[in-house]
Amino acid sequence: IETALNMGVQNDGNIIRVSLPTLTEESRKELVKVVGKKLEEARVSMRAIRHEEIDKLEKTSLSEEEVESIKKKIQDEVDKFNSDSKKLADDKEEEVMKV
Repeated sequence: IETALNMGVQNDGNIIRVSLPTLTEESRKELVKVVGKKLEEARVSMRAIRHEEIDKLEKTSLSEEEVESIKKKIQDEVDKFNSDSKKLADDKEEEVMKV
């Protein structure tokens, strides 16, 4: 984010000073891109977690019916996370683009 905004960051050991330049249309668009990248990183992480948990689940001695039920619950949580994170990203994009 520091590079995307051309921030000046100074650390004197006790205090961190951050100088923020005025946002231009171009810098706002760059921030929107950063938000999009962070959203995609979150989705990829969530998919990886889902796969890990499903792999663990399939190695248990639970019945196939129980496994499928838990898989559905996991997928519902992933879908909820994706929906919530998309809404947050959209809200942030709207906020950043507002002049």
